[in-house]
Amino acid sequence: MPLELLSLGLSTVVGFVFKMIAMNQQAKQAQWDFLIKKGELNEKMVDSARQMQNPGAAFIRRFIVITMMSILAFIIIAPALEPSLTTNIISEIETESFLGFGGGKQIIVTVVNGVIYDETVRSILASIMGFYFGRSV
Repeated sequence: MPLELLSLGLSTVVGFVFKMIAMNQQAKQAQWDFLIKKGELNEKMVDSARQMQNPGAAFIRRFIVITMMSILAFIIIAPALEPSLTTNIISEIETESFLGFGGGKQIIVTVVNGVIYDETVRSILASIMGFYFGRSV
Protein backbone atom coordinates (compact mmCIF):
# COMPACT_ATOMS: atom_id res chain seq x y z
CA MET A 1 0.00 0.00 0.00
CA PRO A 2 1.55 3.29 -1.02
CA LEU A 3 2.27 5.91 1.60
CA GLU A 4 0.03 8.46 -0.15
CA LEU A 5 -3.05 6.24 0.23
CA LEU A 6 -2.28 5.66 3.91
CA SER A 7 -1.90 9.40 4.47
CA LEU A 8 -5.13 10.10 2.58
CA GLY A 9 -7.09 7.50 4.60
CA LEU A 10 -5.66 8.66 7.93
CA SER A 11 -6.44 12.32 7.21
CA THR A 12 -10.00 11.36 6.23
CA VAL A 13 -10.54 9.45 9.51
CA VAL A 14 -9.00 12.22 11.63
CA GLY A 15 -11.05 14.85 9.81
CA PHE A 16 -14.23 12.83 10.42
CA VAL A 17 -13.42 12.52 14.17
CA PHE A 18 -12.74 16.24 14.51
CA LYS A 19 -15.94 17.06 12.60
CA MET A 20 -17.94 14.85 15.01
CA ILE A 21 -16.32 16.54 18.01
CA ALA A 22 -17.13 19.97 16.56
CA MET A 23 -20.76 18.97 15.90
CA ASN A 24 -21.05 17.65 19.46
CA GLN A 25 -19.71 20.92 20.86
CA GLN A 26 -22.09 22.88 18.64
CA ALA A 27 -25.04 20.83 19.93
CA LYS A 28 -23.96 21.44 23.53
CA GLN A 29 -23.70 25.19 22.81
CA ALA A 30 -27.21 25.20 21.31
CA GLN A 31 -28.54 23.36 24.35
CA TRP A 32 -26.81 25.84 26.69
CA ASP A 33 -28.29 28.77 24.78
CA PHE A 34 -31.75 27.18 25.02
CA LEU A 35 -31.39 26.77 28.81
CA ILE A 36 -30.29 30.40 29.17
CA LYS A 37 -33.29 31.60 27.14
CA LYS A 38 -35.59 29.36 29.17
CA GLY A 39 -34.26 30.85 32.43
CA GLU A 40 -34.72 34.39 31.13
CA LEU A 41 -38.28 33.59 30.07
CA ASN A 42 -39.00 32.12 33.48
CA GLU A 43 -37.69 35.29 35.15
CA LYS A 44 -39.91 37.44 32.93
CA MET A 45 -42.94 35.32 33.83
CA VAL A 46 -42.22 35.63 37.56
CA ASP A 47 -41.73 39.39 37.27
CA SER A 48 -44.98 39.81 35.34
CA ALA A 49 -46.83 37.72 37.93
CA ARG A 50 -45.45 39.91 40.72
CA GLN A 51 -46.56 43.06 38.92
CA MET A 52 -50.09 41.74 38.35
CA GLN A 53 -50.58 40.69 41.99
CA ASN A 54 -53.13 42.73 43.89
CA PRO A 55 -52.25 44.21 47.29
CA GLY A 56 -54.78 42.06 49.15
CA ALA A 57 -53.17 38.79 48.06
CA ALA A 58 -50.31 39.15 50.55
CA PHE A 59 -52.79 39.76 53.36
CA ILE A 60 -54.84 36.69 52.35
CA ARG A 61 -51.72 34.51 52.24
CA ARG A 62 -50.62 35.74 55.66
CA PHE A 63 -54.09 35.11 57.09
CA ILE A 64 -54.15 31.55 55.75
CA VAL A 65 -50.67 30.80 57.07
CA ILE A 66 -51.37 32.27 60.50
CA THR A 67 -54.66 30.35 60.73
CA MET A 68 -53.08 27.03 59.73
CA MET A 69 -50.09 27.52 62.02
CA SER A 70 -52.44 28.39 64.90
CA ILE A 71 -54.49 25.25 64.34
CA LEU A 72 -51.36 23.10 64.22
CA ALA A 73 -49.96 24.85 67.28
CA PHE A 74 -53.18 24.12 69.15
CA ILE A 75 -53.10 20.46 68.11
CA ILE A 76 -49.49 20.11 69.25
CA ILE A 77 -49.33 22.41 72.28
CA ALA A 78 -52.80 21.95 73.82
CA PRO A 79 -52.18 18.39 75.09
CA ALA A 80 -48.93 19.53 76.68
CA LEU A 81 -50.69 22.38 78.52
CA GLU A 82 -53.77 20.40 79.57
CA PRO A 83 -52.97 16.78 80.48
CA SER A 84 -56.63 15.77 80.41
CA LEU A 85 -56.59 16.16 76.62
CA THR A 86 -55.54 12.66 75.65
CA THR A 87 -54.98 11.00 72.34
CA ASN A 88 -55.80 7.39 71.60
CA ILE A 89 -53.35 5.58 69.38
CA ILE A 90 -54.48 2.32 67.84
CA SER A 91 -51.69 0.03 66.75
CA GLU A 92 -51.56 -3.49 65.42
CA ILE A 93 -48.83 -5.74 66.76
CA GLU A 94 -47.93 -9.08 65.25
CA THR A 95 -46.49 -11.57 67.71
CA GLU A 96 -44.62 -14.72 66.83
CA SER A 97 -46.05 -18.12 67.59
CA PHE A 98 -44.32 -21.00 69.32
CA LEU A 99 -44.77 -24.26 67.39
CA GLY A 100 -47.94 -22.95 65.83
CA PHE A 101 -49.60 -22.04 69.15
CA GLY A 102 -50.47 -18.49 70.06
CA GLY A 103 -49.13 -15.55 68.20
CA GLY A 104 -50.96 -13.66 65.49
CA LYS A 105 -52.19 -10.12 65.30
CA GLN A 106 -53.26 -8.10 68.31
CA ILE A 107 -54.89 -4.69 68.22
CA ILE A 108 -53.75 -2.52 71.09
CA VAL A 109 -55.22 0.86 72.05
CA THR A 110 -52.79 3.08 73.89
CA VAL A 111 -53.65 6.38 75.56
CA VAL A 112 -50.96 8.99 75.08
CA ASN A 113 -50.71 12.20 77.06
CA GLY A 114 -48.63 15.03 75.69
CA VAL A 115 -47.33 16.21 72.39
CA ILE A 116 -48.00 14.26 69.20
CA TYR A 117 -45.56 15.19 66.46
CA ASP A 118 -45.65 12.68 63.66
CA GLU A 119 -44.72 12.66 59.99
CA THR A 120 -48.08 14.17 58.98
CA VAL A 121 -47.65 17.27 61.15
CA ARG A 122 -44.08 17.70 59.95
CA SER A 123 -45.09 17.46 56.29
CA ILE A 124 -47.95 19.94 56.78
CA LEU A 125 -45.60 22.44 58.43
CA ALA A 126 -43.01 21.93 55.70
CA SER A 127 -45.57 22.44 52.93
CA ILE A 128 -46.95 25.62 54.53
CA MET A 129 -43.45 27.03 54.89
CA GLY A 130 -42.59 25.98 51.34
CA PHE A 131 -45.71 27.57 49.85
CA TYR A 132 -45.40 30.75 51.86
CA PHE A 133 -41.67 31.36 51.76
CA GLY A 134 -41.01 29.64 48.44
CA ARG A 135 -37.54 28.45 47.56
CA SER A 136 -35.82 30.73 50.05
CA VAL A 137 -36.25 28.18 52.86
